[in-house]
Amino acid sequence: MAGQLSEAKRGLREQVLTRRRQLPAGEAARHSRQIGDRLPGLKAYREARCILAYASCRNEVDTWEIMARCLAEGKALALPRVEREGRLSLRLVQQPSRELTRGYRGILEPLPGAPEVPREAIDLALVPGVAFDRSGNRLGQGGGYYDRLLSEFRSTTVASRRTTKAVAIGLAYEFQVVSRVPAGIADHPVDLVVTESGVWPSHPAGEDGGSGP
Repeated sequence: MAGQLSEAKRGLREQVLTRRRQLPAGEAARHSRQIGDRLPGLKAYREARCILAYASCRNEVDTWEIMARCLAEGKALALPRVEREGRLSLRLVQQPSRELTRGYRGILEPLPGAPEVPREAIDLALVPGVAFDRSGNRLGQGGGYYDRLLSEFRSTTVASRRTTKAVAIGLAYEFQVVSRVPAGIADHPVDLVVTESGVWPSHPAGEDGGSGP
């Protein structure tokens, strides 16, 4: 069963990544702007004081304008950093263009001396993914980093007695939203998926308009 799940994930990952690599730069930029423009329409974004983002790469939805908007609106911005033990630390960033360095798999991440942000301080998390479905199931690159992080958001909510947990939002092009993402017990869904065409809620949390057809 585990082997079948891994094979199904591998096949879908290859299919979607191939299409993403082939997406023309102009189209990717246009869709990224449309996706970024949808975020202020979300209650979870407007009310968030501290947002976890990531430095986009390899033709992902561009997050650089989104990060600039967060900072311009006075929100605290955190980015993940892969530590030696394989966990993600969350680090405060004020000037992404100056405060990032190449890390795991060549992905830009905060410098080691950047202030660490506790999990319970995150109000909204922007989550990368290879594919999503409309139930919020997510297919990543296979390392499990974000699945562990999403699980930690839920556990720290209980431990810190917060009344709400961080709202997790997947950013994706419309073709990355598929009918079904193969998922196992270690896979954790996001709350919302935002594409150039709409917002797909797996739960109503954080979404108050602009959903997809």
